[in-house]
Amino acid sequence: MKTLIVQNYWTPYRHELFTELVKYSDIEVLYLGEVGSDRLWEKEECSFPSIQLEAKKIGPFLFSSLQGRDFSKFDQIVLLEHLENIFTILKLARIFKGRFILWTGMAKDAHPEKPYYDLFTNFLKFCYFF
Repeated sequence: MKTLIVQNYWTPYRHELFTELVKYSDIEVLYLGEVGSDRLWEKEECSFPSIQLEAKKIGPFLFSSLQGRDFSKFDQIVLLEHLENIFTILKLARIFKGRFILWTGMAKDAHPEKPYYDLFTNFLKFCYFF
């Protein structure tokens, strides 16, 4: 089963996970944007198939263009939710119509100053799982 994993940008801890996953699964990773300048790491070369998109920042949100992308070779998609990329994530969820897994990596109390993170996750689950 060919799986597309969608992540907001490259991170070292998920890079290690994807490097291991590709040994056992047919995956490709789609990065919705570049690593932010506020991060303390440099992107490493990927040993797995990956696509890097450019993102345009408008206010607190990032928009990645999916125009011209063919997702028909994928059987399912794993969406790593991230509030900044919500609009691109929602667009991909509509393209895959129920053939997706929502991976929410936020700890419930990770951002007590941003209570809308829980609200966002619950809203997304409600819209696409019920």
